[in-house]
Amino acid sequence: MPLVVLYPMFHLVARYPEENALPLARALRARGLDVIDLGPPMARALRDEGRSCCYAADNHLSPQGNRRLAAWLLERLAPRLDAVRAGAGG
Repeated sequence: MPLVVLYPMFHLVARYPEENALPLARALRARGLDVIDLGPPMARALRDEGRSCCYAADNHLSPQGNRRLAAWLLERLAPRLDAVRAGAGG
């Protein structure tokens, strides 16, 4: 089963700051695909801490932003991996 992971680009998070607002995530889910959208946690971080918490001046992810995305992805993948392990008998 495919899993789509969306890494948020600064201009998209700035344009769609609401929770679950990225049109691509909605469109993929509507077509039955499993999606992990990292836009919502990034939008919260930007709202609470400002752009420099995750993005460099050139709008690319900063090292701190990459660490945050990795942590958020792990949080969302861990239950899926546990379920696969449980289904495979441990």
